[in-house]
Amino acid sequence: MWIWQATHTDAASFIPPDKYPVLHDAALEACDALDGLKDGVIGDVSRCKFVRPIICKGPGNDQQPV
Repeated sequence: MWIWQATHTDAASFIPPDKYPVLHDAALEACDALDGLKDGVIGDVSRCKFVRPIICKGPGNDQQPV
């Protein structure tokens, strides 16, 4: 339930499901190789410090960071 609350606090906190692949790809790019093997799996989540804005561009996007 806390995940729902964190992503539905207000309109600005909502992440539409069609943006999930963008977040997934960015997290893999930032953290996949931290365990010494770039294999499409984040092997050591505790070492992943993925903190950066992702700007969604294109139709239906207001250039808002995700």
